[in-house]
Amino acid sequence: MIRILLKSVLPLVVLGLGVWLASELISSREPPVSRDDPPPPLLVRVVDAVAEDLELEVLSQGTVEPRTESQLFPEVAGRIEWCSPAFVNGGSFEAGDVLLRLDRRDYELALVRAEAEVARADLAV
Repeated sequence: MIRILLKSVLPLVVLGLGVWLASELISSREPPVSRDDPPPPLLVRVVDAVAEDLELEVLSQGTVEPRTESQLFPEVAGRIEWCSPAFVNGGSFEAGDVLLRLDRRDYELALVRAEAEVARADLAV
């Protein structure tokens, strides 16, 4: 009988003591005190900026492609006499720049041949 009484009443007593203790702690607490402390100063390291030349090495991979690609076709065949220094891989030039000079003799020979053909056609007419 005492066992049954302990098994049923003892948990209720422990539970009641816990509720009473919790209510006492809640009722006796003091309201929090508000403080207006200034924020702590920031820890900063100050360095004077100094201009200097610096070489950076950048390692990368990829394929380089030109922005524009040009193909040159001469109107007359001939031997190249002079080539512009800008006429290299990666070189740049503006519109109207002379890139190549062909041997005049080939052009003049082609001109004489064309004039001869015109004369021959006139003669045939």
